Amino acid sequence: MQISEKFRAAIHDYCYFLEKKYPEKAILEMVATRYSLNHFERSFLYRGITTRDKAEKRKNRIIQSEFPAQQTLHIDLYNVLFTLAAYLRGFPVYLANDGLLRDASESHGSGDWEVHLDKSLDLLVDCMEELKIQKAVIYIDNPLEYGLAISEKLSELSKSTILIIKIISDPSPDHLIREATDGIIATSDTTIIDRSVLPIFDLPAFCLQHAFNPIFIAL
Repeated sequence: MQISEKFRAAIHDYCYFLEKKYPEKAILEMVATRYSLNHFERSFLYRGITTRDKAEKRKNRIIQSEFPAQQTLHIDLYNVLFTLAAYLRGFPVYLANDGLLRDASESHGSGDWEVHLDKSLDLLVDCMEELKIQKAVIYIDNPLEYGLAISEKLSELSKSTILIIKIISDPSPDHLIREATDGIIATSDTTIIDRSVLPIFDLPAFCLQHAFNPIFIAL
């Protein structure tokens, strides 16, 4: 997917009004209507563009080098898996202006994702072994469909790898991730990121680069 000149102009306008502190949803509606943006372009703006200040603060926390040895990785599992699954299903994935990979599927709660989530989980575990991660804390939203099956599969996988995997299943685990006091977080959820003090590792970007070496759209 290419970024058109029309969409570049939409990004420019959206950024301008964001910096002026206009309400995000109002800006999105105005800019999307002005430039006749499609479903994916609207998602790119809303989830992929933030203010210069917020973008720089997040970028400065992203680990750009090799994953540090001996560090615990806190994984927001569904956030990571759905980005991987979106790529496998052919939905656009892109680098937001804060430097993190996100997807534009906007349909995580519907449709048949099970096969792609399963493949994404296998890809995730392979990449964790490639990174030589020794300990991971994996947070699962237990009300979500497939949560129990994924939790059971992770438990089985942990028996056959050198990884120490701790699984935390919670109706809403976001607060547990952002309250972690040591290690590194793997999520693109802005609420978690902005309230956490920990460094960020872009796990979906690493996994996709490792497996497929794609060229991502960069906003």
